[in-house]
Amino acid sequence: MVLWTVDAAAAKSFIARKLEEDVRTYLILFKSVSVLRHKSRAEHLRIIDAMRELEYSAGAVIINKNSKDDENFYLIHDGEVKLTELTSELTEPTSDASPGARSTGPRRRSRRLRVGDTFGASAFTSAQLRAYTATALTRTLVLVLDRVSSQQLLGPIMSDNIRHV
Repeated sequence: MVLWTVDAAAAKSFIARKLEEDVRTYLILFKSVSVLRHKSRAEHLRIIDAMRELEYSAGAVIINKNSKDDENFYLIHDGEVKLTELTSELTEPTSDASPGARSTGPRRRSRRLRVGDTFGASAFTSAQLRAYTATALTRTLVLVLDRVSSQQLLGPIMSDNIRHV
């Protein structure tokens, strides 16, 4: 086993550089997010202070359909996420079905989200259960704001500008 020691000044310097790098990266990312791009630098810094970064491995479930436990707003920082929803819409007939036949089973609808996309905002505007499952398709880093922080920092724009996903 190898043991390294670092003096306090070096540790503080490393942490400060890492924090500055993260802030620069987040500020660039915020410019691509419709709900954040019009905020001031000071507002962006308050949002960064309130956010936490979470990492999910490929295949990990971030949000479970019908969950009411998760009341977070997610911003994809790196990776890809698939939103999957089962709807009560009619499914398309299969190729071997008779002409005009329709199935009444649930239909699976999915959407792929990438860096700069957001999800989870619908938890702020309604008391409904989550309508979809969010799954990491690759190793994914998300920036997360909880409901209280989101409402304080993003305010009414949450319900006006964020798609209900």
